Amino acid sequence: MSCPFLQALNMALQLRSGFWPDISFYEERL
Repeated sequence: MSCPFLQALNMALQLRSGFWPDISFYEERL
């Protein structure tokens, strides 16, 4: 989770969805 790429993508998803309930969901998709 320390990867800048993942942080940037997570921010983009937050702006797109409006919220990001759990980061573990994204990690599971990985």
